[in-house]
Amino acid sequence: MDQGKRRRRSASQLQEAILAAAAAEFGSRGYRRATTAAIARRAGVTEAQLFRLFGSKAELFQKAVFEPLERRLAAFNEAHLKPVEGGEFAAAARRYVAALIAFLRENRALFAPLIAAEAEEGVPGVAGSESLKDYFDRNAALVAERLGAHGPERAELLVRISFAAVLANVLFADWLFPARLGGQAQLDEAIAAFVLEGISPLQ
Repeated sequence: MDQGKRRRRSASQLQEAILAAAAAEFGSRGYRRATTAAIARRAGVTEAQLFRLFGSKAELFQKAVFEPLERRLAAFNEAHLKPVEGGEFAAAARRYVAALIAFLRENRALFAPLIAAEAEEGVPGVAGSESLKDYFDRNAALVAERLGAHGPERAELLVRISFAAVLANVLFADWLFPARLGGQAQLDEAIAAFVLEGISPLQ
């Protein structure tokens, strides 16, 4: 057997290789700058093979970025968005924020291109995420229960602001936080303290 020849891959193996290559390409270059030619090269396939399995660049983005993030966020919601007894709230809230930071960091390569793709016509962006909507709704319900008379609108606002703060700190950590400010553990602690306590010296 000629060792120079690649072993023939099944359609499912080709699909997996293309999806992995697409996730990497979209993660590093964003939707607009990523090309199907570059994705095909990463996957070791031809563009013709790529388009036989995925009809368009937009469909590939949907399958490689949008749908995996939807599944992972849905699983995160099920695992972490649960009512907490009053006496355990502070410790549970801190554990939850730590889990959210870890989740966003692990999925940074999916969130960044999804946010950037929001302005692209015909491409699923973060605003179309049902799992993210569920995240906001369920979190707002939990916060509203603790706020009582302050109402659901304020709860939803607080939840969205908190999520945006954590997401921005994770996405832009490379240029926001020079090494002199500490390592990842110090950063995570500072983010959690900000979300849970606000900027206490200014209060």
